[in-house]
Order: sequence, then structure tokens, then C-alpha cells
Amino acid sequence: MGKSRGRASSSGLAASLLPEAQGAVPVVGFGGYHGASRVEPAASSSADPDGPVRLPPDVDAEVLQHLRRLGRKDPTTKLKALSTLSMLFAQKPGEEVVQIVPQWAFEYKRLLLDYNRDVRRATNDTMASLVSAVKKGLAPHLKSLMGPWWFSQFDPATEVAQAGRRSFEAAFPQSDRRMDALMLCVKETFLYLNENLKLTTQALSDKVTPMDELEDMHERVISSSLLAMATLIDILLGVKLQSDGGDSMNTESKSHSKVRSATLSSAEAALSMHKYFIDFLRSKSAVIRSATYTLLTSYVKYVPNVFDEEAMKILSSTLLGAFNEKDPLCHSAMWDAVLVFSRRFPEAWSYCNIHKVVLNRFWQFLQNGCYGSKQASYPLIVQFLDSIPPKEVATEQFAFEFLKHLWAGRNQRQLSAADSLAFFTAFKQSFLWFLKHAPRNSVGDSSDYSRNRLITNVLVKMVWQDYLQLSLSKNMDAVPSLLSEEAATDDQQLSHKKSLLAANVRHPIYYYQDLGKCIAEILDDISVTERHLLETACESLLRDYLDIVQQGEKLSKFQDHVDQLVSFFRSLDVLVVQNGRTWPLENLARPLVEHSLPAIKSMFFF
Repeated sequence: MGKSRGRASSSGLAASLLPEAQGAVPVVGFGGYHGASRVEPAASSSADPDGPVRLPPDVDAEVLQHLRRLGRKDPTTKLKALSTLSMLFAQKPGEEVVQIVPQWAFEYKRLLLDYNRDVRRATNDTMASLVSAVKKGLAPHLKSLMGPWWFSQFDPATEVAQAGRRSFEAAFPQSDRRMDALMLCVKETFLYLNENLKLTTQALSDKVTPMDELEDMHERVISSSLLAMATLIDILLGVKLQSDGGDSMNTESKSHSKVRSATLSSAEAALSMHKYFIDFLRSKSAVIRSATYTLLTSYVKYVPNVFDEEAMKILSSTLLGAFNEKDPLCHSAMWDAVLVFSRRFPEAWSYCNIHKVVLNRFWQFLQNGCYGSKQASYPLIVQFLDSIPPKEVATEQFAFEFLKHLWAGRNQRQLSAADSLAFFTAFKQSFLWFLKHAPRNSVGDSSDYSRNRLITNVLVKMVWQDYLQLSLSKNMDAVPSLLSEEAATDDQQLSHKKSLLAANVRHPIYYYQDLGKCIAEILDDISVTERHLLETACESLLRDYLDIVQQGEKLSKFQDHVDQLVSFFRSLDVLVVQNGRTWPLENLARPLVEHSLPAIKSMFFF
């Protein structure tokens, strides 16, 4: 996005904004701003792009000539004109430069939409030169400039956004002055951003601009405007104005109160105008969807009063059911929106079909390895579990469904070392979460019964046996039983078959190291508060090991199994024993030696 790709940039938008009558000054410039007029050729030479311009009083003709050249299509001409203008602004007196600010304002707004990122960057560099020259003379024009100025600081091209911030800091070196400027122009900034969000690809088009460039321009304008609005809300409502007020209302706090009121009313109007931004969440562009999640997060945090019953009906299924979002680019922003929304509005769950809309999508999200966002998504899974209303999940069934789909996700594509660590950390946290919440996740059974089933059916039959690299028939046959005692459905049987195929994946060494650490840390955690569960787990682990020893060389991977067990005891020594805890010796090592000696003797003295 933003590269020239060897084509000339479009000036279609500028043409669509030109006043219809010669010499007329438009009442409303781009983005709804008053006083933004285009420098136009004289009537006698209107067809000549190099013809003279109608000169405002006392303004240097060379400056106006280069302003006119900013309307050319090719980026090279625009870059040269911008460079020259920067130089001229630095050379001429401020009182002379300030006279062309209205004309510059029009070109500035238009150039910030240019396809070529070098043009956009140079535009902001020229803006820095202009504000340095005019200084306080900028004040009468600030409201017409603030919208695009703020917008430019969220350009996806880093160099453009940084140039925008530098120009803003050149005008307002102190951070409090920058904040004052934002507060002064809050309504105008929202107005500009709202007008941007109404733009369509067709509105940016002319007959010569390639469609791929127009789509890139539209994506950039919409996503940058959404992020600019989100940050405006965060700063004004979340940082600057949230603590103002109280019993003593001095002049400054009264002013801040007015700004807060203006910000809230502008934000509410924007949400209504764009119908909760739903269309942007449905955009084909992942960049736009991500920016929309970010904006809605800001609304939930700082403008929660706008979420009435109508909003809940529209947004609940969309946000709580956002796990059908398959582009990992969106997932960090998506998670922020889902978690903030579900915590702030727990009643939102009642407005959607949890099992059909939320959980079914969530299961697919887990089973597909979070669609590629493992490192961003796995650390947030337990937080999502905390947000689900207890009464809305099928308690023990939910626990087994969750862990089954989470476990299946580890086989989606090759796990990197960082992915592996994120997965097993999440699995450990989730498993311990279900152990802790077992009373809430059991239907008609005691909590110990549910916990024992988690230990035997998940930790031992699924996780431990995967670590030992036991055969598929022994490792995976237990999976359907996780669905309680009832028969699995056809879809569940199909999912099981896919899991069997996925289990053929050969994992790297770090996978087994992380898996062994995960098991050791789960056992160590339950050793503190759930000693009886530790004993159940250790007894099951020992049975698997003794079975391996008894079968001996009959097993095709006998040595691999033994090597894994040795590696596991080494992990226990590092993670547990060296920290002063003795349960590995008491519950594993000693019983292991006692029970394996007869089998070992039979192997060597048969």
C-alpha cells in the first residue's frame, strides 16, 4: 500500500472537489471544512495548466505557482513543488506565508490522500516548514487543518505518520499545547473523520486511476480515520478529561467539561451515523476490520452509554462471535474488543445464541490453531473463559469440548518454538482453570469425580501418552470419551478421525521439551492444594511406564519411550526437586523403582 508501482498518482478526488463556477470559493472544502479554496487559473487561460493564477493580494507569485503544480498527476512534479515550497516557506516572512494558508489547506487535505507515500510524507514535511514560518498566524486556520493533520498521523506508512507527528510537534512543541489544540478542534476533527468514513472507492475515482490504486487509497483512508477516531476518544475521554470535575469547578475544569461533552456528543453521533460501524467489520479488508475492532474497544471503554438494547442486539453476536475472523492481522484488536465488551456488558451474552454463534466458532478457532495467531491468542484464552457466564456453558461437557479442540490446534501447521511455548502455557493455564472451577463445571457429579476425569481422560490418556510417543491406537482412542458417556455425533467422529491423522505429525524436539514442562508444572501445581489428584495422576503415569517396560522390545519405539521418560525426570529435577519439593521422589521415583525391578529382572534373566 502507498507505493507508486510505477504509475502516476490519481488527482480524481481533487477534480471532484473543485468549485463548479470559475472564481467561486467553495462554501465547504474537503471533509466539511469552511474556507478551503483551490488556487485556480485565470478565466482566460483556464485550459492551460501552466497559466497564471489569480493572485491574492501581496502573495509571492512563485509560491502560488508551486501551489498550482501540486495539482499535477505525476508524483515527481508534486514532490519537486513540495520541496520548493518548503524552502520558500523557510525564506519568506511569516506574515506573507500566512496569506496562502487557506489555499494550502485545500492542497494539504487532498495530498494526504495521494497514492504515493513519498508525496504524503513530503506534504507533512512541507506542513512543518509552513507552521514554523507562520507560528501564531496559524491560529485562525487551525480548525480547518486539525482534522487532516490528526488523520495523517495514523497513515499506515511509518515514514508518513512520523512526518505528520513531527509537523504537529513543530507547531506545538509542548505536549500540553498539543492537547489544548486537539480539545479546541474536537468537533471539527470528528466532522472530518466522519466525512472520510463516508467515502467510497467510486468517490475517489476518475477515468485514469487504476482500480487497485483506488482500493488501496480507500483502505488507507478508512482504516486511518477509524484509528484516528479511536485514539481521539482514548486521549480525550480516557486520559485528559476523565478526572476533571468535582466540587470545585474552576475555569479550566469548566472548559474541560465542555470539551468532554463535545467529545461524547461527537462520538455518539459518529456511532449512530455509521450504524455501529458494522459495515466496516464486514469489510473485505483486514486492515479496516482491525481498525474497527480498535475503535469499538475505545467506545466500550469510554462511551459505554451508547450501547443501548438496540446496540446490544446488533453487536453482541458480531463481537462475541468474532472468532470466525480468520486473518491473524486482526486478532489482537479482535481479542481486545471481545474481552472488553464481554466484561463491560455481561448481559450481552443473553442477546445471542451462545452455542451456535459463539462456541461453535470458538471451537473452530481453537482447532485451527487460532488461524495463525497463536502467540497473540493463546495468552488470552483463560481471560475469555473468565468472561463466559457459568450458567451458559454445559459445565463438564464444556470443559472436555474446550480441551479437545485446544489440543487439536497444536497440529495445525508446524509449530515454531515460540508457538509451542505459547500453546503449552495456554494449555496448562486452561487445564488448571478447569480443575479450579470443577464444581461449576460438573452436572450432578461431585467435583472430585469431575477432576479425576480431567486427570485421567485429558492429562494422562491424551497429554502424557502423547509425550511418551505411544501408538496412535492407545493415544487417541480416549478422545471420544471426553464427550462424557454419551455417543459422539457424526461431526464429532469426523473430528476424531482428523485428529488421528494430525497425530501422525512429527514434532520437533522443543515441542516435547515444552510438553514435558507443561505436565511437570501441572503436577507441581496440584501437589500444593490437591494432593489426592496428584496421587491419581502419578499412579496413571506409572501404569503407562510399567506397561512400556513389560512390553520391552516388542514395542517398535521402545527406546524412544524410555528416552522420553528419562527426559521427563530430568525436567522434574530442574523444575521441582531443585526447588525443594519432594513429591516427584515420593510419588514417582520410588514407586517406579519398586514396581519396575521385577520386569527389568525378567528382561535380563529370562
